[in-house]
Amino acid sequence: MKNKRLYRTWVSIRRRCNNKNTKDYKYYGGKGIRVSSDWDQFSSFEEWAISHGYSDTMSIDRIDSNKDYCPENCRWITFSENDSRAHKGQIITPEQRKNISEKLKDYYSTRLNPNAKKIKCIETGVIYNSVKEASLSLGLNKCAVQCSTKKGYRCGGYHWEYI
Repeated sequence: MKNKRLYRTWVSIRRRCNNKNTKDYKYYGGKGIRVSSDWDQFSSFEEWAISHGYSDTMSIDRIDSNKDYCPENCRWITFSENDSRAHKGQIITPEQRKNISEKLKDYYSTRLNPNAKKIKCIETGVIYNSVKEASLSLGLNKCAVQCSTKKGYRCGGYHWEYI
């Protein structure tokens, strides 16, 4: 299969809306959220996704979180935008995130541990002076970033490594 990640996304949204035995059902299917019959077949979902900007660096988002997964109510956004939206009820645009990151870097550059290890975002190649700086710059949980370096998990949609 060409788009394994996209297929997993399709399976995941269908599972959380249709399978009462999944842990997330109560937040989706349990609240009446459904998947449009337009997406009963993976090929239809895949066609929509590709034509609407899907890439492996994006996450599906329901524009109105009270409405169904359907072509009219879904879009692709970055993982960090999705995290921000899920936790704060809004999307932080890349430009806003950049401005916040610059301000935080300026503020914390003199307050960071000089003995801290540098950390690199594998997907973007950006190097941060510490886990604290990376987590503050991207609005991520510091412990989650640290754990992702040890176990190879993603945090904020990215893989991390110490350098």
